[in-house]
Amino acid sequence: MTRNRAVLQITPTILLLSILSCNSNVAQPGSEEFQDQARRQAADPARVLSQDYLRNLWYASDHPDWDVISGVIDLGTGGIVSGEPATWPPGYQFSVEVPPGVQVLGNIERPVGKQGGNTIEIQIHVPQMDPGWPPGEGYPAVFKLEPDGLRFDQPVSVAFCYPPWLEGGSSYSKFCFFMISQDPEVFGYSDLDTIYPGGQDLRKDIEFETTHFSRWGLENGGGGGGPLPPDPPPGNGAGASGGRGGRHNTYSEEPKVR
Repeated sequence: MTRNRAVLQITPTILLLSILSCNSNVAQPGSEEFQDQARRQAADPARVLSQDYLRNLWYASDHPDWDVISGVIDLGTGGIVSGEPATWPPGYQFSVEVPPGVQVLGNIERPVGKQGGNTIEIQIHVPQMDPGWPPGEGYPAVFKLEPDGLRFDQPVSVAFCYPPWLEGGSSYSKFCFFMISQDPEVFGYSDLDTIYPGGQDLRKDIEFETTHFSRWGLENGGGGGGPLPPDPPPGNGAGASGGRGGRHNTYSEEPKVR
């Protein structure tokens, strides 16, 4: 795990990475579908995530410290990839369940499992936990499902957990987010919704369905949970974190979902 405590000023100089995350399933800028989506968001401001919020969250989650849960699924028979992050306390289970007969859409390159044939390797990237962090600090609740941009012809089931170093709640905002363009710098999102945990432990069993793999965010309070942490101190720049390289969970705006 990277443990660099040096002050880091994050600047918007990253590569586009072939239109990251679930962009393959999102309307392209300039298209009629994109314009319709923008009009719908403008008409419903309670469902809008600001560019500042998305930019800060993007850079705060653009780090190298991930616990990776992986497995091989036969698309004909389906199956589950599941496990616990190595650096988290025991009991935090993440999973992706693929139904039998699911088909991969598009021409994206995908890693084939060792068995070959109609198999695929699936990875769940979970931010690492460092017990040496001061209380209240840590990476944001952003997770990556890979292969990035992979799309299916029917939904797969996903189960996340909320990080133990962040303040939990009774509900969470869930959304996929991505970079649309680098110059000008534009971010987008989709699948914004409120999720209520399925078990007694409100940090676990945060479940939803999706037809695409991408970068996903969770925030406490999607349906009336506790408040988010305050804004970052002025002058730190997008994604800055009080000198801890994006690890402090502070962003410019709370996701709001009805």
